[in-house]
Amino acid sequence: MSAPREFSRIMTSKLLPANPLHRRLNRRSSKRCSSARRKLRQMRIKRSCTMRSTMAYMRWMGRNWSHAMRIESINIHGFGCLIDRRYEFAPDRAALVIADNEAGKSTLAAAIFALICGFPKRKQAGETVKLKDIYQPWNSKTYAVEADVEISGRRIRIERDFRRDSFTVYDRDTGRDISSEFDTDISAQVLKLPREDLQRIAFIAGKDIQSFGASPNLQARLSAIIDGSQDDSGAEIAIAALDNAKYSLGNSTQIRPDTAIKRLNQSIDDNRRRLAQLDASLDSAGEEAARLDEAKARYADLTAQLAQLDSEHRAARLAEVRERVASARSNSGEVDALRSELALLEPYASFPAQRSTQLTKTTERIEQYKQQIEEIRLREARLREELDAVSVRLASQEHFATATDDDLIRLSTCESEIANASSACKSKREEIDHEMRALSAEGIDPQRIFEIQSKFDSLSPADREFIRSFPELDARLTAGMATAEAASAQAMSGLQEIKQMRSSVRTTGRAFIAAGIGCFVVFLSLMILRTLGVIVSGAGTVVGIALAFGGAVQCARAASIAVDDRACLEREYDDAQSQLQRAQTEKQEASARAGRISGQLGFDSVEVMIAGLKDCDRSIGRSDSLNALRAQLAQAVKLLTDANERTIRVLAALGCRCAPDDDIHDALARTRDALSKYLAVRSRSQEIERELLSITRTVTDRNRNIDDETQVIRSILSEAGVDTSLDLAEALKAFDAAGAKYRRYREIKDTLLPAALRHVAPDEAIQKLEREETELAAQVGSDEPIARSSAEIEIDRQAARAELDAVIESVQNLQRNVGALVDSYRREYPRLKDELRSLERELEKASRFERAIEIAKDVMKEVAESSHRRWAAALNARASDILPHLNPAYDDLRFDDSLSFTIRHSSDGRIIQKSDIDSRLSTGAKDQVYLAVRLACCAELSGAGEPIPILLDDPFMAADDSRFAGGLHYLAENLPSNHQVIILSCHRERHERLKQEKWFTECISCIDLGD
Repeated sequence: MSAPREFSRIMTSKLLPANPLHRRLNRRSSKRCSSARRKLRQMRIKRSCTMRSTMAYMRWMGRNWSHAMRIESINIHGFGCLIDRRYEFAPDRAALVIADNEAGKSTLAAAIFALICGFPKRKQAGETVKLKDIYQPWNSKTYAVEADVEISGRRIRIERDFRRDSFTVYDRDTGRDISSEFDTDISAQVLKLPREDLQRIAFIAGKDIQSFGASPNLQARLSAIIDGSQDDSGAEIAIAALDNAKYSLGNSTQIRPDTAIKRLNQSIDDNRRRLAQLDASLDSAGEEAARLDEAKARYADLTAQLAQLDSEHRAARLAEVRERVASARSNSGEVDALRSELALLEPYASFPAQRSTQLTKTTERIEQYKQQIEEIRLREARLREELDAVSVRLASQEHFATATDDDLIRLSTCESEIANASSACKSKREEIDHEMRALSAEGIDPQRIFEIQSKFDSLSPADREFIRSFPELDARLTAGMATAEAASAQAMSGLQEIKQMRSSVRTTGRAFIAAGIGCFVVFLSLMILRTLGVIVSGAGTVVGIALAFGGAVQCARAASIAVDDRACLEREYDDAQSQLQRAQTEKQEASARAGRISGQLGFDSVEVMIAGLKDCDRSIGRSDSLNALRAQLAQAVKLLTDANERTIRVLAALGCRCAPDDDIHDALARTRDALSKYLAVRSRSQEIERELLSITRTVTDRNRNIDDETQVIRSILSEAGVDTSLDLAEALKAFDAAGAKYRRYREIKDTLLPAALRHVAPDEAIQKLEREETELAAQVGSDEPIARSSAEIEIDRQAARAELDAVIESVQNLQRNVGALVDSYRREYPRLKDELRSLERELEKASRFERAIEIAKDVMKEVAESSHRRWAAALNARASDILPHLNPAYDDLRFDDSLSFTIRHSSDGRIIQKSDIDSRLSTGAKDQVYLAVRLACCAELSGAGEPIPILLDDPFMAADDSRFAGGLHYLAENLPSNHQVIILSCHRERHERLKQEKWFTECISCIDLGD
């Protein structure tokens, strides 16, 4: 057993209940182990450091890789969006899983993680849905995953059915069920890392790569590895156990010691507070007794005061009864007087009082009608005076008697037409003058242009178009002739070159023939003469024959040289000659036609005719515009003449004569003004006549209204009994007097008499009052006057009685309170004192337990610090080696004993703290730093056990192309030798570019989820 585990067992045994003898034995055992523990740790540290610093350790790690945990393949029957999928992972290379977004990449990672560790049994903090429910299959009833895994050289198959919560492990070699040998969390059993710690360091997702933190289990595992132990126990586990230590507080309730102390202190404070309350209540009981005596004295005073008020109330009531009896007897006479007056007013009982308002309104309307008639008469007089004046004005212009508004409109129309025509004539004259000046300024003689234009007017459109296009035609034909001559000369030159080439070949052939014949003759002669040997002579003869034959072939070939080219050039020469002849013919015909037209029009030459046509064309627009202006001027003059004639006819129809020398415009204006005024006066006359007719009708209507209202008044007076033969004013006064008597009648009958009757008491009431008077007189005894009324005295009596009731209730309450306080004090005080002593003893016991826990934790922390420093140094070396490969800008990544870390900037040596890393570095740089941290932890935790499989989900999602390629290169070349590496990525284009690299094809096996 390792020293940390032995020490943990010893410290844990201290937390268990034991007798003093056991505690002494534990202390002695701890002292004996301390020196051995230190020596053992030093030896293991030295061996571990030596082993890790040699190549032998690296070979040992590579040799044991075959015993690592490796996932060979995975079958997903149903997990999230993945249904019936199978994926195999190469044993010697990193597996790169490529998939687009929402294709199941992260779901595959979650399936692998769930296969190894399973799902948590309950929701984690901050989760609204259990993790198991999140990955329910979308379109399948099966929710299961199975995989072929190799663990420590043992080939097994893991099957998990998440819907049934089943976990099965088979030995693939024997087919035997070996589920009993494995925990449901295989990571905790094989890799010594529970689910949370495995997810913290080996399940690296780009979206939460920066969520790295320490845990007691992770620190304990690092300490165990650095100490060379395979156990999970260590100082960190012991510290965690001490942090979770429980204290038994009454009824076997297990709670934390500090919570127990808080509860005990609170109970003690509550107990002491209750004792203080009992003491205070006992003190207040004496005060309550004093208030009880005061209440009893006040009760006696109020009783005497109430008796005095009763006596005063009877005396006041006696005076009031006597007064009421006398008042009832006096009210009977008043009632008799009102009844007599009511009998005299009885004839006015049927007075139509409800029609008084109608009478008043009717009278007011009659007055209004009369006033309106007077106002209308005044307006009628004014209108008749105005009508007389208007009639005089109309009589002075009798020639307009038949005129209408249409005549006025015709005059306005004529005036407008004359003005428009005059304006148009003036405008056109100005435009003609301006155009003439413009032509003169441009050097164009309008008269000459007109003469030339008259000559060309006799030509047909075709001849005019021919003359206009003759210069262009002549130039085009001349250019065509030049082109044809050039093409003919070029073709002739080509033919000459071919002829020369053939002549040269023939000359060479003839030379060869002559040389061959000469050679043949010479050598044949020498052979005949036998001057040379037969072989040499024969060879010379053959050479001569060959030369002659070659020359003949050359002469024969000369006739076939450039046969096609010669035929093509001959065709081109013939075509060029044909084009030249056609162009010459067309040019001669065009010149003859132009000369004929020039002589026909009387021009000296064709050039003069063409120049005249150009001048005519150049000014044709301007001359046409001038002609159009002259035509428009003539039309405007005609319109002005027509308008003047129409105006004269309109004026004659209105009785106005216009002399020939008169200004038609002024005559028209005077007539129009006079007619306008005449029509306005005549319209006013007609309007006055209509108003007078309306006034007559209105006066008649008002008189009729007055007669109708008078009839209404007389009917009201007749109903009221007033003589209708009286004058209207006197009749209205008589109506008002009758109305006053009617109102008096109603007042007596409705108000005064009922009120008087109410004041008259019945005989029974009077008799009752008399009996009450007799009884009160007997009780009072004396006739002393009382200043207050019985009602005022009754108020005081009620107040005194209410106060007396309150005093009685207060006395009763005080008696009950004093008794209850004394009883409570006698019942609770002894029990609370006993409970307080018991709680203080329990508090002292819990405090001793807490102090013992703190002492143990301090000891364990001292033990843990040494291990922390050693595994921090080991992590520093690994992380500092990894980080430059992922991000060359930083190096020297250093951990402290809490797994916090710093980095150094490679360019300036600046140290960057973890808080600055989180807040100041870019997202990509932070991802690379945290990836190095996690990989270093994985490598260190794999040092003395099963190498940890590493699952990376888009670890370089925020990296640029260069760091993406460099980081992937490092992962693919370095990690697969010690770990199984599965990389999931959605950057398809980046990987397509990297496939050209040699290291990519050698170190990476690709899996495309899209396939």
